[in-house]
Amino acid sequence: EINNKMRAIVVNWIIEVHNRFKLLPDTLFLSVIIFDRYMSLVHNIKKKRLQLIGVTSLLLACKYEEIFSPEVRDFVCILDRAYEREDLMEQENEMMKKLKFEVTFPTSLKYYEILRIEFGIGDEYYDYGCFLLELTLLDSRFSNYSQGVIASSVCFMLLKFKDDKNDTFYNWIKISN
Repeated sequence: EINNKMRAIVVNWIIEVHNRFKLLPDTLFLSVIIFDRYMSLVHNIKKKRLQLIGVTSLLLACKYEEIFSPEVRDFVCILDRAYEREDLMEQENEMMKKLKFEVTFPTSLKYYEILRIEFGIGDEYYDYGCFLLELTLLDSRFSNYSQGVIASSVCFMLLKFKDDKNDTFYNWIKISN
C-alpha cells in the first residue's frame, strides 16, 4: 500500500516540521534513517499511519540529538490533533521494540562533516553539500546505499564542482587502500 511517492511526501513533511521547530540538522537525518529502518521492518503499514510514524521518528531523533526537545504535546499539535498523546506514545514504544532500541546510526551528514575536512572542502561549499545531502533524503533509492557512500559521493561532486585539478579524491582513495 505504501510507495516511493508516499514516502517522499512524508519525508518532505518531516523536513517541514523539522524546520518549524528549528531543530538541528543531525536530527533531520537521524529521523529519516529511523523512519526508513522502521518501514523496512514492518510490512503491513496502513497509509493513514504514515504521518504518525513520521512524526514519531522525528520525536525519537529529537530525544537523541536535541538538548531541548519539543514536548510530545507539540508533536500532537503538529499532527493537527489527528492523533492523541497516547497514540504517539504507543507508536514510539512499538518503533523502539522493532528497532531493538538501536537508534544510534551514523548519518551521511556526520560522514560529510568528517570527509569535507579530509578533502579540504571549504566553508563556501558546505551549504551546497548539505543541500545535496538533503535531496538524497527525499529519494528512497538512496536508502540502498550506505551513509558513507552518499557522503563520499557528495564530496566527490563538490571537488569536481570546484574544479579540483589535483584529483584529491582519487589520491585519498589510493592512500586509504
